[in-house]
Amino acid sequence: MHASRRRGNLPGETTPLVGRLTEVAAVEKLLGRSRLVTLTGAGGAGKTRVALRAAAELRDTGGAWLVPAPQEAGALPYAIASALFPAASAGTTIEGLARRLAEREALLVLDGGDHLMEACAAVVTALLAAAPGLRVLATCRRPLRCRGERVLPVPPLPLEEARVLFAERAVAAVPGCAVAGLDEQAVPGCAVAGLDEQAVLRVCRRLEGLPLAVELAAARLRELPVEVLARRLDDHFSASDHHAYDGSSGGRQVLEQPGEHALRATIAWTHRLCTTAERLLWARASVFTGSFDAVAAKEVCGDDRLPTWQLPQLLESLADRAILVREPGERYRMPGPIHAFGAERLKDLGQDERLRRRREALTLTDGAAG
Repeated sequence: MHASRRRGNLPGETTPLVGRLTEVAAVEKLLGRSRLVTLTGAGGAGKTRVALRAAAELRDTGGAWLVPAPQEAGALPYAIASALFPAASAGTTIEGLARRLAEREALLVLDGGDHLMEACAAVVTALLAAAPGLRVLATCRRPLRCRGERVLPVPPLPLEEARVLFAERAVAAVPGCAVAGLDEQAVPGCAVAGLDEQAVLRVCRRLEGLPLAVELAAARLRELPVEVLARRLDDHFSASDHHAYDGSSGGRQVLEQPGEHALRATIAWTHRLCTTAERLLWARASVFTGSFDAVAAKEVCGDDRLPTWQLPQLLESLADRAILVREPGERYRMPGPIHAFGAERLKDLGQDERLRRRREALTLTDGAAG
């Protein structure tokens, strides 16, 4: 089936989008003026959620296709081709992909290409030149710096919207809980009682309104009262340094974006509170660059240390902790900054090459893995 006849491969939203309506509208407006729009900002700021919502609104004009950036630059043309054309060959070239797209309309959401900036820029430039009906919506911490690119920064959430996000995710984590001061219009189904408002505000301020950090913290309410959560975050942040983990550079660097320190500290704190098995699966599951299911996880991640019979329960545990995102079709996806953290842990374990070969073999066999 031609790409122009298919609506796309965008995952459905499994949680409400809090705020960001201004950014979504801005994306739609910019894509009406330019064929390349890049959403920039800190890891965990919600660039992917904004991009997916905007793309969903625009996909009737030819279809919208999510393409998670692969780990290696040479695999980028194949990643795009396999998203649009299921029978694509692993040997796909930029030239071959350009020929297939030349007469088609499509919107590509190129997600998380920070570690492949030059490759992403080269591929996008070539494809836009060859395919007049193609538009690209990219998410990166920095602009691609391509000709004609429009850039939209995605900042952390304002405090009030961060508080609403925390409350909404708290209700999902602990049904029946609520945040004082937020009514049912702010958080549907949430009674005006329960969680201490000042403690919630303290958490949201500490996390600088970064959505992914807020979601990770809210998931801990299954185990900790919000007052204890706020105190432990204060203690952890006070003990942490002022550098952020940056998966795009393969190490640590001075902060470049608002909220980066809050996110790094929250991810590290979440990692420390995981069980040994959860940490190992977190690292191993980072080998998937897109979504994956339990079958793929068993094939790629399972061994004597992670028996396959334990993996479904461990996957659900990681999803409960907001380390994995549940997607329709009983699939999972790892948010970019959490993925980068896990990939670094996997490299430290010396298992990255072995797991990557397993994933590639599984992909060639039945396409079960992202």
